[in-house]
Amino acid sequence: NSYGDTVTIEGKEIKPVNKYVISGEDIYEIADSKAYYDAILSAKNSRLGESIPEENRDGIQVYIKSPGDYQKIIDDGGKLLISKDGLTGVMIEADGNIGSGFNHSKNVKANALAPYLIAGIKMGARYTYAYDTYLPKYYAKFGFVASGRMFFDESQAEDGWDKSILKTKPDVVFMYYNGG
Repeated sequence: NSYGDTVTIEGKEIKPVNKYVISGEDIYEIADSKAYYDAILSAKNSRLGESIPEENRDGIQVYIKSPGDYQKIIDDGGKLLISKDGLTGVMIEADGNIGSGFNHSKNVKANALAPYLIAGIKMGARYTYAYDTYLPKYYAKFGFVASGRMFFDESQAEDGWDKSILKTKPDVVFMYYNGG
């Protein structure tokens, strides 16, 4: 890249392949799927600790793909977007799915994920899905509307779901972008 910036993820410096400025926020596109995986895993774990009240353990909602799956997203024309400090990010698949959004508990900036959702929409994000906690209402602020629901399935849930924000067994809500 010509702008000389690096992104730091878990102490490792990564050269981004692109830089975008959305709502005054520098957003970096990276091609290092393992670094993205490390960042999202760290963010997820930061929101699951025993010291966090069960109803606030929201990291369990974050669906993490394997480094190989993130590499396939890149190879297929998708994007991995992340903050300079590696604490916030989102992926956009070439087919328009936006997901794997995260915000590490170390990031105390209010509404930190918003510029990443806006960037994703500008880059072609057209659908998403989330547990029916606070996320569908949050995504609705950006123009996503519910198109379907699926009942919570304990057999598909991650270990620890019953000691987290998911203990109420929320539906999965499927959403599409309708402008906003």
